[in-house]
Parts: sequence; C-alpha cells; structure tokens
Amino acid sequence: MRNLKNFFSKKLTLIVLILAIFIAILAFIIAPLQGGLLSSTEILDPTIPPDEYPIQEVIGAYGRSISIAFVMLSHVLYANLHLGGSWVAASSETFYLKSNKERFKRLARSITLFNVMFFSLGATFAAAGIVFFIAFMPTFASNLFHIYFWPFFFEAILFAVEIVFLYVYWFSWDKVSSKTHQILGYGYAISVFFKLS
Repeated sequence: MRNLKNFFSKKLTLIVLILAIFIAILAFIIAPLQGGLLSSTEILDPTIPPDEYPIQEVIGAYGRSISIAFVMLSHVLYANLHLGGSWVAASSETFYLKSNKERFKRLARSITLFNVMFFSLGATFAAAGIVFFIAFMPTFASNLFHIYFWPFFFEAILFAVEIVFLYVYWFSWDKVSSKTHQILGYGYAISVFFKLS
C-alpha cells in the first residue's frame, strides 16, 4: 500500500511540474512572440478604448449564438439525463424492495451516484448560459427576465428543492428506513420532473 501511495505522489508531482513548465513557456515565450500581451480590443480597433468596446462585437453575431447554443444545449442534455436517471433510480429501488434482488439496489445506487456527479456539471452549464445571455445579449436578457420573472423564480425554488432531495437521497442511503428513502427518491424524481416542465 505504501508503494502505491508513493507511486501516486511521484506521479502527481510530475504532472504538476510539467503543468508549471507548460504555463511558464506559454507565458514567457509563446505569448510575447505572438503578440499575446495585446488585448483583443487593441488588435481589433485601436481607436476605441478597451473598456468601451462591447464584448458582443468582439466575438461577432455567430460567436454569440454558438456560445449560447453550446452551453444551453449541454445543459439540456445533462438535465434530461438527470430526469431519466432520477426515475430509473427510484423505480429500481422499488424493484429491489419488492424482489430483494441486490442488482436492483446496485443499479439504483449507481444511477444516483451518476446523477450526483452530473448534477453539478449541468448546473454549471445552466449558470454559464445565463451569464452568456446577459453578457452577449443584454437588452434581450433584460426584457426576458422582466417578462419571465415569476417562472424563473419558481424554477429557482424547485432547483433548491431538487438539490435537497438529491443529496439527502444519496447521503441517507442505508441510514434511514426503506419507506423514508423511497419517499425521498420519488420526491427527488418528481421535483426534477416539475423543474424541467
């Protein structure tokens, strides 16, 4: 066991050292040779001060659309995986309680762990999408948030409820009664369904 720890600590040290060398070469050799110390606004239009140049014009109309589409479609993908996984996990646990077959319990735990890991990734893409909307299309985002304030507000509340159900469901495994755990599992699945509706 000590040899294994020693191996991983040496490997981690080597990776950090290689990363530090790469960043040093990038910062002190490659970036200055390619004009990397100039900001994109100075390269694009030197007559406009950098703090007055809108980010929307730097990346262009296609860049705005592509950036928003990438993060929001990634969020939709993870949210739908989350929705399906929540129902499969809850129903698999029900099958386990009815049949007492361990494979259903393992399936439910594995899918719940999958949802726990991918939940933060999907939420990160959602937050990035909102930030992109605000940064790249400020007028549209302002109008959108004024018109849809209450649906966004209720979605935020359901998001918090979903977080509570997901993490309590995961961390209470084998620590609460099976009936309570089933209530948590189906509460989690229902909260995901209503949040995505």
